[in-house]
Amino acid sequence: MLGIVGTGVSGLRVCAELIEGGYNEPIVAWDAENREPYDRTHLSKDLFHRYFEPLAAQGYGDLAELGVQVRHLEVRSIQQRSSAVSTGLPTRAESSPMWMVTDDEGTTEVDTLVIASGTSVEARIPGALRLQTAQDAEDLLDALQGAHRVAILGAGWTGTELASALTDAGIHVDMYSASGHVLRSDLPGVGDAVIGAWMQQAGVGLHQMPPHTPALEGYDVVIQAFGSRPNTQIVEPFADLTPSGTIVTTLAGQVLRDGTPVPGLYASGDCASALDPDGGFLAGNHWNRCLGQASRTAAAVLGNPLPARLEPAEIFSTQFGHEVSLVGTLPKPADAPDTHERTSEGESFTWTDADGTLIAAFSYDSPRDVSKARKALRRKIS
Repeated sequence: MLGIVGTGVSGLRVCAELIEGGYNEPIVAWDAENREPYDRTHLSKDLFHRYFEPLAAQGYGDLAELGVQVRHLEVRSIQQRSSAVSTGLPTRAESSPMWMVTDDEGTTEVDTLVIASGTSVEARIPGALRLQTAQDAEDLLDALQGAHRVAILGAGWTGTELASALTDAGIHVDMYSASGHVLRSDLPGVGDAVIGAWMQQAGVGLHQMPPHTPALEGYDVVIQAFGSRPNTQIVEPFADLTPSGTIVTTLAGQVLRDGTPVPGLYASGDCASALDPDGGFLAGNHWNRCLGQASRTAAAVLGNPLPARLEPAEIFSTQFGHEVSLVGTLPKPADAPDTHERTSEGESFTWTDADGTLIAAFSYDSPRDVSKARKALRRKIS
């Protein structure tokens, strides 16, 4: 039996890829939300419209149709059987299950375990609402009934998407940023010049984050749009973690402990980062990266060759009437873009390394530029 902790897009795609690849043993998945898998990106982009978008409707798979047994319970702990094989890759021929997964109703033994537990928002600001789950979206919509002034704490992608949705609904928004800038961690300078300008045109006020929350009095609703952390508590005794707290894996999704693959234990999606053969980590918190990691994990479990290519990191967003995309990863701190081009439809910015090789591209309303950057930054697995 194979177990998957989490039924977001990564957990769902691991299930689907396994079944499509010929896996014919039982699969059990844990879903603490008691909802069918859904697209979390719609929570902030489409809060007032179709914030709950099932992944099955988008063609990513249906757990019921795949024959997956879903336990609508939170996993409390996992344990490795002392009798489990300590070296080498697990095989379905092993006689003793390798992992014991405990929830509120008991313990389930599985041969292979995939951690796809995603992230959650830490509760830091008393009284502030957050937006991480469909239930959070329902609570936020209830709180916004009759609201006129809203404070958004955090000027990242979720915060700017929410600001767009709220201003479209006729609600005044003030955004508070720790740096005083928009998308400072991903788009230094350019975030202010482009998205910051759209915010200003929409009447969104951008302010420095106050040191104390009482300074935020006078708002009908306060939303915390920062502080997301990977859900790795149950696996920490068995895994190496990156400085940001994600689980370190191989390209095949195998969890590493002291640099060595842990038999029968995999991780995929937002909670994981794969070791990059060129150095550093490949974070799984990007849609295409997440899908690619799910494919590699399923291939590794099945004993098949890994997909030949690595997708670049990519963020795509819809806000203030524009389709926005960032492909690749900027170094920190990043210099000004090397090129800046306007088209009849939108605008694009690119960054290159010392050899003139593309490392990142930001564009809006320019699908051709996005496609070109995606192809240029796609890498072969050696």
